[in-house]
Amino acid sequence: NFTAMKKYIFYILVLLFLTTYAYCQSVRPDGIVGLWKSPDGRLAVKIDKIGKFYQGRIAWIDLDLSQDKPLLDEKNPEPHLRNMPLKGNKMLSELSYNSHENTWDGGIFYDADEGKLYNCSIELVDNQRLRIKKFLQNPSKADKELWMKAR
Repeated sequence: NFTAMKKYIFYILVLLFLTTYAYCQSVRPDGIVGLWKSPDGRLAVKIDKIGKFYQGRIAWIDLDLSQDKPLLDEKNPEPHLRNMPLKGNKMLSELSYNSHENTWDGGIFYDADEGKLYNCSIELVDNQRLRIKKFLQNPSKADKELWMKAR
């Protein structure tokens, strides 16, 4: 029956549209904004949108590490910054949303443990997890870290 076939095709198209719409809604440009814990749980980074870029500052550090005094950025490549506390330090910067890939690219990741800067990109795995890829030059050789949404 031709009428039944038209209904069937209509329902398939509606289902396809709704599935695509739901997927597009699940990844929002501001999806990474919020407080995120590092894989080892030692620190949390608060990501905000500043102008047209996203950046992240260290919001808190595990107290067992700090021994009741501020941890300093002792390995910073800039000698005049080595006495600055790590809390409040910018760890992620210059990220911009790439709507074609649903990622945040072109960023810089500062690893205070090493005192090194890396290129980085972020992928939102779901509302509770994001994957940070950090690399020197080749994105295919990136170190990947899974960060969890802090409560």
